[in-house]
Amino acid sequence: MRYISTGCKILDKLMGGGFLASAINLIYGDPGSGKTTIILQTILNLSKNCEGEFFYLDTEQGFHESRLLQMAKALNINQSILERMYITRVDSLSEQHKTIIHKWEEIIKNEGLQPLAFIVDSFVNQYHKQLLAAKTSFLASEARELQGKLAYQAGKLMSLAIKYDVPAILVSWTKSAAYKTFLDRERNKMLKKQELLDLELGFDAKRFEVIGGSHLEYISKTILRLLILKDYKRLAILEKHIAMPTPKVVKLKMTEGGFIGDDEKIYELNDYWRKIIQET
Repeated sequence: MRYISTGCKILDKLMGGGFLASAINLIYGDPGSGKTTIILQTILNLSKNCEGEFFYLDTEQGFHESRLLQMAKALNINQSILERMYITRVDSLSEQHKTIIHKWEEIIKNEGLQPLAFIVDSFVNQYHKQLLAAKTSFLASEARELQGKLAYQAGKLMSLAIKYDVPAILVSWTKSAAYKTFLDRERNKMLKKQELLDLELGFDAKRFEVIGGSHLEYISKTILRLLILKDYKRLAILEKHIAMPTPKVVKLKMTEGGFIGDDEKIYELNDYWRKIIQET
């Protein structure tokens, strides 16, 4: 089992050393909680000692070169890092699908590259956009079809991660209260109609508060949730790990160079932390 350091000591300690190579690592959380920051920090830290390229799929137009360069400068890392990044921006689920299933491997083969990480930020944006545009009467069938595409993409990413012994890092979102209410309402409608339907597959993941479906939580070997607190500090919760006890919590704070530990302690997810999470 090989770990890839995030560049944040307390996060690495929480996850047993960092992100897992040859595996899918899932990060999810609310807007502004720092999901992309952790990814950029990991890229910069990994670039210091390893030769190779980073494959980054931007589905939200959320990647900003200026932030990466700001972090590189703060961490005294060579700012030529952009020359080692293959950034693809897409505006549809079909484009996302083509990039993951075909284009990345074609680029690697044709240019003789050595991948260091495969990143999709976010994995669910185009899926979510297409799902919310579906007519209510076709919602369940649309969800099943779209989640089937996500499952296929996740499977391909896992194959790439294993083939090159690198991490695949996927970003998702936390289910909003409105989104959960919407799903509950649609479930109730279908139950009243006595429709035979796989509700778990048809609507979303069941165990975690993550958008993307049950398959995404099953295939991910690590699941890290981020929350932003009222004082703008963050919590990172390790919700799933194949080799570490869960759930565990650490406190983080943001700097120009990325995240550092707020107190360098790892906490049990007890009633005190659950109350804080609920209040956020």
